[in-house]
Amino acid sequence: MFCSSFGHRHRQLADLPMALRVQHQRPILVVADTSVEEMVVFLKESFSELLEENTWMDNVTKERAKEKVDGMMNLVAYPDWLLSAGEPNETALEEYYGRVVVRDGRHYENVRNFLTENVIQDLERMGKGVDRHRWITTPSVVNAFYAPTLNSIVFPAGFLQPPFYMLGDGLAALNYGAIGMVIGHEITHGFDDIGG
Repeated sequence: MFCSSFGHRHRQLADLPMALRVQHQRPILVVADTSVEEMVVFLKESFSELLEENTWMDNVTKERAKEKVDGMMNLVAYPDWLLSAGEPNETALEEYYGRVVVRDGRHYENVRNFLTENVIQDLERMGKGVDRHRWITTPSVVNAFYAPTLNSIVFPAGFLQPPFYMLGDGLAALNYGAIGMVIGHEITHGFDDIGG
């Protein structure tokens, strides 16, 4: 089980650009990215307004909570480096996976090579500043996340599809009821016993 799920999980960064080679998917993803980003900004602003209205928090706590929600990093669809001008950034993908040797018929060895590369990348990041743009998941995951150590909310491209998100005119209410609820849910994780 571990090996099969591992192999899938660690090639997912490559999956999105491969999928985007299908011409009709490119504009959809760009529109989804932009409109979901706008929803996140709007809902964070609404959350801040609700903070002002509540009576159970003192002003200092309200201000700190407002600073936290304003400082939340929004990661929507895919890492910025993965696409360039709407096209798969093959150079960046080659650089990301460049040291990983993958051979047909050598699954165990391939998994070990991916694990080794992950450790090397982690070690290379040590002693450097925190990269708040670093994703904690891959674009093809159908889920959303709050990363407490980064104070970021993540909505991968795999999540930007029905029933959570729909493109088209007149669907704003449906999108706010579906993915908007999830956005609000992830924002509030910043203030629960995990992210608070």
